[in-house]
Amino acid sequence: MIAQYIRVGSIDEGLKVLEEHRPWGRVLAGGTDLLPKTRTARHKRSLPLVLIDIKRIDELKGIQMKEGRLCIGPSTTMSQLAGSELVLEYAPVLSLAAGQVGSPEIRNRGTVGGNLGSKNTGADLLAPLAAMGALVEVRAPGGTSEIPVRDLLAAGWQGLGRSSLITEVRVPVNRQVTWGYRRWSRESMGRAYITALAGLEPRGDDRSCRFTAVLGGPGLWPRTFECQARPGELSGQEPMLELCSRAAAEIFAAAGGAGGDYQFQIGRVALAEALELAAGEVGQ
Repeated sequence: MIAQYIRVGSIDEGLKVLEEHRPWGRVLAGGTDLLPKTRTARHKRSLPLVLIDIKRIDELKGIQMKEGRLCIGPSTTMSQLAGSELVLEYAPVLSLAAGQVGSPEIRNRGTVGGNLGSKNTGADLLAPLAAMGALVEVRAPGGTSEIPVRDLLAAGWQGLGRSSLITEVRVPVNRQVTWGYRRWSRESMGRAYITALAGLEPRGDDRSCRFTAVLGGPGLWPRTFECQARPGELSGQEPMLELCSRAAAEIFAAAGGAGGDYQFQIGRVALAEALELAAGEVGQ
């Protein structure tokens, strides 16, 4: 149940109102994830939620380049992220991922901050941002901190949008790494069941590459595997699938077998397809 709606005009005001309405305050930006959760039918009892609208806060909008990093405001929509010339130039895989989120209507409303703060390990931007070493600036009543996306779960993910705000997402630019991306969903326009990224960074004159594999999905927090890949492992579908099967096996083992064998099989194939895309770009 929505008990109250409050529009705020600054980050400090938003934090103050969140504190005043704990534990029922919830940050509202696009609302594509939050509003369905407010339906009384989803709960055994009615919860007096207070929605705190941050869409008018200018500090939380826009995309710019600062000190070698793409700095993305959390109120940036998926459509804006996908169509940004800066993102297309410096982080094309992030543009690709944003462009595959849900339907056009969802992309026009859903925001970067809302996607990260949805507390869903299958959120579409988690794996790409973790792969690129992105950092999230989080502001709480006690101060501001900068947290790597891959560490968000351990660093208090549950408090996002309830007691703290994402104020910026910072993506380091590394033109040496070429990324391939694959997303697999069980249903049209549904959440990703598996997200796979394969990164290649050429090393030396022997055509070897540093290979980075990232897999994420429901129940599987984005995890990374890295190794030195020889030229023979990067030419042909069978060698690539073998390499990606090894990477996926280590990732799922580190995750305690999360997702089970079905998700593992999808993951290794999606990862091999992503690697094929990256290898094709490197070879051009």
